[in-house]
Amino acid sequence: MSPIKSEEEQRARTIFKMLAMSSKRVKSGKPMKPYEVALLKKVFPDVYILCRKLTPEEITAINEQYKDHPTLGDNVRIMLTPEGRAWLKETIALIHSAKE
Repeated sequence: MSPIKSEEEQRARTIFKMLAMSSKRVKSGKPMKPYEVALLKKVFPDVYILCRKLTPEEITAINEQYKDHPTLGDNVRIMLTPEGRAWLKETIALIHSAKE
């Protein structure tokens, strides 16, 4: 794995705050609801802000760097599946459609 720049590392840390919950949602097939976006904005504002700035493809690129990580790898690999990518795309669209 190549060295991660500090900005990239910070983005990864922010994304990984929600990684376990996101992978559980993918496995269960449960989409994120609008009220959960409001809750995300309140409880994890840094995650919310980052998700409004990045595309699903950019988040996936960050995730891909950690697919073999000993602690994060299982959840990252779930997010890299077609179902995980679709869930992420849908969730990011929902976040983008939320009122500021």
